[in-house]
Amino acid sequence: MMTTIKTIIIMMINKQKRLAAKFLKRKFRIKHRLPLSQAKINKRFKPAKYKGPIRQIECPKILNMENCRDQTISFINEIRKSFLTEENSGIRLNFDLVEEISPEAALLLLAEIERCFRYNYQKKIYGSRPPAHQVKELLSEIGFFEYFSTPTPQYEKTKKRTYTKVKSGNKTQGELVSKLIDNFESIGPFSPSLKRFLYGALVECMDNVNQHAYQKELSKGLPTLQGMWWMMGYCDENFSEISFIFYDQGSGIPATLKNKWEKAIGGFFKEDNEYITEAIREGSSRLKNVRRGNGLPKLARLMDMSPLGQLFVHSNKAYNLFQAVEGKAEDVSHDASEHLQGTLVSLKIIRQPDDTLSLLNNE
Repeated sequence: MMTTIKTIIIMMINKQKRLAAKFLKRKFRIKHRLPLSQAKINKRFKPAKYKGPIRQIECPKILNMENCRDQTISFINEIRKSFLTEENSGIRLNFDLVEEISPEAALLLLAEIERCFRYNYQKKIYGSRPPAHQVKELLSEIGFFEYFSTPTPQYEKTKKRTYTKVKSGNKTQGELVSKLIDNFESIGPFSPSLKRFLYGALVECMDNVNQHAYQKELSKGLPTLQGMWWMMGYCDENFSEISFIFYDQGSGIPATLKNKWEKAIGGFFKEDNEYITEAIREGSSRLKNVRRGNGLPKLARLMDMSPLGQLFVHSNKAYNLFQAVEGKAEDVSHDASEHLQGTLVSLKIIRQPDDTLSLLNNE
């Protein structure tokens, strides 16, 4: 009898322990919202259930980082502000009036939408399908509509311009660079030296993102996908033109170099465009490593050797354009009105019938 009572008491105690453990587990359960590397995030950007109207954002008629850069950057910044900081249940992008969009602007737009999706998955992003054929064709080929889980609109391919889908990542991926370069040999084979040169420059751009593009002390509370980069390219058979576009949402070249010099000498004395010129001509490696921070200088050297082409770099509130003219790159730099988070690099090369760029073999 006593043994039975004792057994019942032990069973009751164990049951109470199990219930208590279950209660504590439920109370302190941590729900997985974001990847572990992005767990440390400003509280105001944590996902939450929002109620309210859908905010409609009108897209400008022209989105172009060369001719209409200020209105393009303003549009991108408005998307981020509306989606991540304002009280609404989502945003709707109206593309009805868009007549033209450049590949660089399309890459910025897609990167911003990916950031919004990752940081607040409980809000929604809607969008109208652009009626302009050029806009529809470009956005379809780079994979823009796949982010909305909607069928790609039907269109007829009219131009002999081929785009690659946008690729993104947070580590160096040399195989993606190789595939990107191989895609563009349809307009003529690359010399082995040119392949190696392009490969090394683009891989070093990826390395630069991982090494020092994202600095927490310079983020200013903006949400960042740590170490992320976006890359795409296109080739135009009509003009024998190839282009590589690379973007990261880090601190930006001017902010990074200003911070570096401020720590070293207690101040900085240059304009933003001068810091970009320095990074392009001299590199930006803090470790003084010949294999790091030299992606942009290599691309600039390519402009010096190319009879036709250009290197466009926009970071923060400045941009630099290196235009190849008769074997020498002319540098044009300007300040911008709108602030672009991160760094956008666009390289364009006009291929020649005799493949002049194969002169790199002489190095």
